[in-house]
Amino acid sequence: MSASSDGRLLVNMTVVRRAGVIGAYCLDGSLPAYHIHRGFGAGARNWILQFEDKHKGGGWCNDIKSCAERAQTRRGSTRLMNKLETFSGILSNNASRNPDNVFSLSLSDLALLSGCSAGGLASYLHCNNFSSYLPNTTAVKCLGDAGFFLDSPDINMYHTQRTFFQHLVTLQCIFPQYLLKYITPPLFILNSAYDVYQFHHILVPPSADLRGRWNHCKLNPKACRPDQIHLLHGS
Repeated sequence: MSASSDGRLLVNMTVVRRAGVIGAYCLDGSLPAYHIHRGFGAGARNWILQFEDKHKGGGWCNDIKSCAERAQTRRGSTRLMNKLETFSGILSNNASRNPDNVFSLSLSDLALLSGCSAGGLASYLHCNNFSSYLPNTTAVKCLGDAGFFLDSPDINMYHTQRTFFQHLVTLQCIFPQYLLKYITPPLFILNSAYDVYQFHHILVPPSADLRGRWNHCKLNPKACRPDQIHLLHGS
């Protein structure tokens, strides 16, 4: 762990050396890894586990071809993963930026499983199992940030995203709206009303707007016509 010149918290990557014993590997066969910064003071016995998705989105691979391509990037290989990661926002150790930061696992009092975008979906998928790794005395909660991807028809009433997820389900995931009733720990859902991925790939995918009539609206929701807003709100 170190600090940058502008005060950002930089955390070293830790490789899980024994993961191969249970067959846990990244897409390219490299060992999995994570970044950890241990808590201190009142947060010494508390944990935040974050499935982070940033740098223009992590997304998913939904078939063999896309997974093979992903294996050649930092999203599918710890050989290409950031060796130093910036901890900011909910992970920041700066009290002025993150006044309620809580950061061991067998002695934890509080544990929050969180994630953003594709990582937010992962928090839905793993919320129940996460609590099973912790003592019964641990207060467990989950946070899905921009990960509530809708099973909703696009503007032409085609299930474009469902087709994508049908392939994705075969490999790894399903829609969060169908998972909710099975998740028992407290769960916080954080999603923008005009989430870029939902808007551009689920409700108005390129295949549903071949003439580009929604381009101005997609670039700036304030420029959407009343009928477009009505259609979006009804989805």
